[in-house]
Amino acid sequence: MVPLPPSWHKTGVLGFNPSDARVDGRPRCPKCGTGLKEHSTVFGPYRVRCVDLGCDISIRQRDSFAVLRPRAELVGQRLLEVAAEHRRRQAAN
Repeated sequence: MVPLPPSWHKTGVLGFNPSDARVDGRPRCPKCGTGLKEHSTVFGPYRVRCVDLGCDISIRQRDSFAVLRPRAELVGQRLLEVAAEHRRRQAAN
């Protein structure tokens, strides 16, 4: 999730600076959209489960949310940079 910048903070083709992208909030269940809760296991990998008792989603992941968040920010920043480059090329033609 990328929060929108204030209206006075306009830069570049996208209207904001891609390096300002931040990942906020908790991950959501791919099945029902409810939040996910992280549990550490004895042997290291994390188990992520949906907080909705009626949902059966359970995912094993190597890293915690705290480790994944900065990675997601970098991926989001790069996607925004690619979008800005694409728009610049379209505007030039």
